[in-house]
Amino acid sequence: MEYPISAASVETLPNGLTLILDADPSAPVVSAQIWVATGSIHEDTHLGAGLSHFLEHMVFKGTRDFDADTLADTVQAAGGHWNAYTTFDRTVYYIDGPADSLAVFLKTLTGLVFFPLLPEAEFEKEKDVIRREIDMGLDDPDNAATRLLFATAFVQDPRRHPVIGRRQLFDALAYQDLIGYHRQRYVPEHCVVVISGDFDPAHARQSIAELTAESVTSFARPPLVACDPPQLGPRRARETFAIPTSRISLAWKIPALDHPDAPAFEVLAAMLGRGRSSLLHRRLREASELALEISAMAWTGPGREGLFAVSADANPAKRRAHRGDFRRTRQLVRPADRCRFS
Repeated sequence: MEYPISAASVETLPNGLTLILDADPSAPVVSAQIWVATGSIHEDTHLGAGLSHFLEHMVFKGTRDFDADTLADTVQAAGGHWNAYTTFDRTVYYIDGPADSLAVFLKTLTGLVFFPLLPEAEFEKEKDVIRREIDMGLDDPDNAATRLLFATAFVQDPRRHPVIGRRQLFDALAYQDLIGYHRQRYVPEHCVVVISGDFDPAHARQSIAELTAESVTSFARPPLVACDPPQLGPRRARETFAIPTSRISLAWKIPALDHPDAPAFEVLAAMLGRGRSSLLHRRLREASELALEISAMAWTGPGREGLFAVSADANPAKRRAHRGDFRRTRQLVRPADRCRFS
């Protein structure tokens, strides 16, 4: 597959904020985003509490320019579609919409990231919302299986904790913890503003500089983000769940996204377990009828080892045979066992 050459420009403003501008007048639409280089692995002394995800919720309670209701009404009136998400290593806010609404979108996004009100009166209310999210996740068998996989694969790496946090640690968060985390992590040098679509780069650059002029560089120490020591042997974990099927997963550590071998694992995952024509689907679901569903994934990110995993759902009565067939298919992914990377 060939990708078109990008005309995007990359630059850094005096306050440390990075801009990626990709003008394309082919359609009268724009996408404006702010990527904040902070996620659940950066929560330091509050690791495992889900502070990054909580902050993502709280910034929508109003900014220095708009209260919560006016904020939503303003984006909707401008024709914008907005959302946000939090991962292990980043939090992203974005608005897509008509090109002539870019000024509104930029004012909204910079307000959310750099100048949120974070009203204390909304703190406990929003905690209750997230508590319900956590409880719903605990009742979801797919979510539970993923949590168990990551908690088993990683022992010191902070990705052993779910992004949303663990209930006991989340409940212990105080309002000042939220304020302090925003002050330390939502700073220009941790942020990238991305704009693509039909816009004038010079005008956008000036507008962003003016909107973020009061946001300055932080001198806070970077958080401690631990890495796992080399794994010397297999790890196993098991958890019961009140559903009529069983899930079995096998996972291997693989190189980070920026390693030259990373694309090979994506290809291997597609060959083994993506789609009805994949090898494991044909062998374990169609031929032997051991698996109800089966999939493979290569999960990687920049700078840290990832996971190559094969997962299957099966009737509990066939679990032993299913596990044996999984062991036999291990020869198909044996290169992952032998991979050595720096």
